[in-house]
Amino acid sequence: MRKVSDPDELGELFGADRETHLYGLADLEEPYWSASVWFRDGSAAVGLVSVGDDWVTGYAMSRVAPEATVALLAEVQARLPGGSWVTGPVGMYESISQVRSTRAIGPHWRMILEELNEQADGPDAVTLGANELDALNDLHRSDEGGAFFLPTMMKRNPFVGIWEDGRLVASAGTHVVSKRHGVAAIGAVITRPSHRGRGLGRLVMSALCRHLMEHYETIGLNVETANQSALHLYERLGFRAVFQYEEIELI
Repeated sequence: MRKVSDPDELGELFGADRETHLYGLADLEEPYWSASVWFRDGSAAVGLVSVGDDWVTGYAMSRVAPEATVALLAEVQARLPGGSWVTGPVGMYESISQVRSTRAIGPHWRMILEELNEQADGPDAVTLGANELDALNDLHRSDEGGAFFLPTMMKRNPFVGIWEDGRLVASAGTHVVSKRHGVAAIGAVITRPSHRGRGLGRLVMSALCRHLMEHYETIGLNVETANQSALHLYERLGFRAVFQYEEIELI
């Protein structure tokens, strides 16, 4: 095991499997790289990534060397504070729970956009600027825990939303993007509970995808395997599930 000092080294490793490493490739750029620590052992790489807002995550994704990556994570997990979330291969929870108290968040699908299917008619989704952060925070407070969102995401990455009567009622954004590596990870997709059942989630997702397709080659998202309604929505939009992975919280 050794520390990695050159992001291009990991860029070459991750670039061979862009679908797996949407987040990993973006994490190699600033402001993430300088605030993070990466370790490597052969084809296995693990990152302790500071994503802003005092949030630290563990990155241990791999389809090439899943067992070696989990083993490397077990070596470095003590460096992550309690409350850190980690993404990694299926089987990660079983392994890491043997060396540290761990909460299973559950299995997820990684989905990749193949071809966008156009949305039905409805209100227009518009680009959101950083000056509309208060409105986006209000939207997310309407369904606490409904979608993972950090304010720094909006300051750095594309977001779109639908307004009604001066209130933001639906939004979709990006967790991370990298123009250098041509990847974008969609996240923070949410509709105000009082406005659900009208297809607003599909409208904001479609609008965001059209914008991202102009700038990024590989566009993906994550969805809990148990969330069948979201899974079917994304499939209808043109995403396909490519692999499963796990998320855990370190106690």
